[in-house]
Amino acid sequence: MRPDIPIAWSSPRWRIAIAHALLHTVLLVLGASSAPAQEAGTASDTAAKPAKAAVETISIAEIGTASERAKRILAEIESALAPEEETAQAAAAVPALSDRVEDLISRSQRARTAEASTFNLDRLQREWNSLGADLSAIQSKLDTRSKQIEEQIKRIRKERSIWQATREVAIAQDVSPEVIDQIGEVEAAGRAAADTANDRQAAVVRLQSDVASLSEKMKSELKAIADSRNALVGLVFQRDSLPMWSLEFWDPMSAAEIQAQLVDHEKREQLLLSEYWDDNRSGVVTYLVLSALLGVALIASRDRVHKKLAGDDLAPIRAIFDRPISLAMLISFFVALFTIPEIGRVLAPVLGAASLIPAVLILRQIVDRPLFPLLNLVVGVYFIHQLREIISPLLGLYRLTFTAETLILLLVCGWWLRPSRLRDIPREMARSWLFRCVGYALRSVFFLSAVGLAANLVGYGALANLIGSTLIWSTYAAVVLYGASRVADAIMAFLLRVPPLVLLGMVSRHRWLIRKRTAFAVHALAWYLWATATLRRAELLDNAEESVTAFFSRSLPIPEVEITFGDILAAALTFYAAMLLSRFIRFLLAEDIYPHLRLAKGRPYAISTLLHYILMSIGFVLATIAIGFDMNRFTLLAGAFGVGIGFGLQTIVNNFLSGIILLTERPVEVGDT
Repeated sequence: MRPDIPIAWSSPRWRIAIAHALLHTVLLVLGASSAPAQEAGTASDTAAKPAKAAVETISIAEIGTASERAKRILAEIESALAPEEETAQAAAAVPALSDRVEDLISRSQRARTAEASTFNLDRLQREWNSLGADLSAIQSKLDTRSKQIEEQIKRIRKERSIWQATREVAIAQDVSPEVIDQIGEVEAAGRAAADTANDRQAAVVRLQSDVASLSEKMKSELKAIADSRNALVGLVFQRDSLPMWSLEFWDPMSAAEIQAQLVDHEKREQLLLSEYWDDNRSGVVTYLVLSALLGVALIASRDRVHKKLAGDDLAPIRAIFDRPISLAMLISFFVALFTIPEIGRVLAPVLGAASLIPAVLILRQIVDRPLFPLLNLVVGVYFIHQLREIISPLLGLYRLTFTAETLILLLVCGWWLRPSRLRDIPREMARSWLFRCVGYALRSVFFLSAVGLAANLVGYGALANLIGSTLIWSTYAAVVLYGASRVADAIMAFLLRVPPLVLLGMVSRHRWLIRKRTAFAVHALAWYLWATATLRRAELLDNAEESVTAFFSRSLPIPEVEITFGDILAAALTFYAAMLLSRFIRFLLAEDIYPHLRLAKGRPYAISTLLHYILMSIGFVLATIAIGFDMNRFTLLAGAFGVGIGFGLQTIVNNFLSGIILLTERPVEVGDT
């Protein structure tokens, strides 16, 4: 025991008591310090919770006026919710569309058989795409109507919430029963408007569901058609039918089958025409009226055209205008393709004849007479091909018609290419580019017709059909596009000789150059359209597009730089377009702007040169952006380029800037000595 500590303090009991007291004190201190934090945490939690938004109410003094205004708003909403004509038309069209879908499904299932052809599948795909366009249009209208109804429902909910809250406040304030009755009238109008909106919304949703169901069926059938078509294309080099010398092939076809097929085709075409007429009546009538007016205008202006196009070198152009009806029909054909929706699908045979016959009649005015039999051959084979497409489900008759078609092509091409006939062709005509192109085309037609005929005889039906369809379509497109390009050249030649173009100096002095450049652009476009149409009919367009896309997507083997061939092409075209724009603007200024302005000597040259530099600089920047170059790296490159100029190209830059100064300040002008 220590002497300086009392005995009582040194006992274990006192030590335990002191420890308990100290512990209690510490706990009290800790509790007091954490209380504000807990309160702050509670306050922060409370603040974090979103406060319930206060509902707007109407003051008691304004209930009389506000109730009438609310009833007027609700009446306007109900008026806006009234059934629209477009929605009613959609509701009426859905049953017909459903029947059309079921008919197409049954026809698609019949077409996807062992005797299916790419032509039938393509025709079904075009019909499905047309139906899909109709469904998309209806669905778009229904979606728009559904959004409008949803907006009105939101307005109704807002008004009802305001007046429900107003009722609670009015009851709490113990207002008179008349006030409560006014509030009740508004609430009754709100319930009626809500019921109307819900009914309208339910009807639109049902229509949307029906149209969506039809769209899903359409997508399923389109996928099945695409699969069947790909399978046919993949099996194009396999025998898929009996050879024509087998006895089973010559089993007699009943007249009833042929008649049934023709009747079915007639009904289908009538249905398509009637549906198209109902949907595009105004557009078709407008097109026919404008086409008739165009024909009348061309007939009335024929004499004026002959006066404006005087000269021996323009005799072929004048000859084109000697066929005003054919000219009007050919122009209307191309206008209709881009202005009237789906007309090429529904009226394909009619438009084909309406474009081919005028093109042939026009070409007969400008080509040499020995080529006339070839033009007549194209027309005859086209109509045989249309007949073959009509009877395509009758496989035996279809193959017989194809045999006759290829035999005609072989005989005519062989007759035209015989050496004795070629020796009778005048030398000047034989050297022309048109005659050489016709010769190459006839040799290609002769070879492909022989291959198609052999494939058809042996039993390679898919290969024969592919060759025959590609051959006919390519020939048809070539004749129509060549005729159209000559018509475009004739129209441009006439326009360059009448106001307002003839008033331009660049036209009066450089008419031949402008016509030549325009003809080059038209011919390039015609070649592109012909190649695209031929590749599409030969089932090679997708592969060609994929190959071109893959090539231009390929990156150059440059370390740490990702530049594709497509980027380089885009940059080159951008820079070339800037250069062409600069040349055209300077040409326009020199020919038509400067002569009418009183400018000092040398000023036009200075303006044109500075404008050229500005446009080329803009083209360089746009080409740099098109190539995908990072502008930060471009800044570094410009800095490095500036350093290089400072060290190695000082003289060149000095001369260039000195030239700019001379152009702008003109201390020395053009003509000074």
